[in-house]
This record gives sequence, structure tokens and C-alpha cells, in this order.
Amino acid sequence: MSQDPFAVPNPVVLFAVVSLSAAGFIALLVYARLTLRRARGPEPAPGAVWRCVAALVAAVALGVYIWGALHLVMDESAADQACKTAVGPAHAGSVDAYRTSLVPLRFGCHVAGKGTVEGAIPSHVNSVLAIAAILAGAMTLIALFVSAHHKSPDQADGKLT
Repeated sequence: MSQDPFAVPNPVVLFAVVSLSAAGFIALLVYARLTLRRARGPEPAPGAVWRCVAALVAAVALGVYIWGALHLVMDESAADQACKTAVGPAHAGSVDAYRTSLVPLRFGCHVAGKGTVEGAIPSHVNSVLAIAAILAGAMTLIALFVSAHHKSPDQADGKLT
């Protein structure tokens, strides 16, 4: 069972991934807004600001992912043109396969003897995505730590509620 070396990403899968990512993006923005309201209330929840910032940074990560994934929306002629542009005129006729991936985002143009050159995804997308995901995770851990170690006024007085 051999696969087509020039296959572009399946549009149904790509649509599903982008749609789910967009839903997650919107959900994170809504969560951040609600958390910010709680942080500004008369009795702010411990760690609410950290949770808000973590949600916003996670939304940035999803936004970057969606933006990068939209670069994979192409037909065969657009893929061919992207590869010709990426490898240059000297190797435009030597592209022997596409290398695609949704995680990490990738659309590479393989030239025998020369390797794979990124053909559609901007080079900074995966780096920004990784940094944002790590920061969102770190901020979530900080929020959990702050929430777990925050004493309510009743607990501070030695009262149990």
C-alpha cells in the first residue's frame, strides 16, 4: 500500500482540526473574560489573574496554530507553486514528494539529494506555538499553586468553614 508522495492534507481532516481549534480559541477567550470579571470582583478568586493570563496565552497559541494550519489549505496546483517558490527555479522540477504534518505544522517539499524545504508554513509558526504553549502551561501551574496555597480570611483566623 503506497501513498501518493504528492498528496496535500485531507481537506476534511484539516477543516475538522481548524474548526475544533477555533472553538477552543473562542472558549478560552470567554473563559479569560469570565475569570477577569471574578478577579475584579469584591472577593477576587485566588489565582484568577494567573488563570486569565494563562487562558489568553493559550488562546494565542491556538490562534497561531489556526493561522499556520490555514496555510495548508491548498489544491495540487497551489502546492506545486508553493514548492517551486520554496526550492527555487534550479530545483523546481526535482521535487519528488511533499511532507505534510498537522503537529507540528509542516508542508515540506522534498528534493532528492537536497533534503526537505518548508514550502507553505512560515518558519516562525511552530516556534511561537511552542513558546506560547509552554508559557500557558507554566502560568496554569502558577495559578494552581496560588489557588492551593491561598488562605481565605476564615482559615487565616483559625476558623473552619
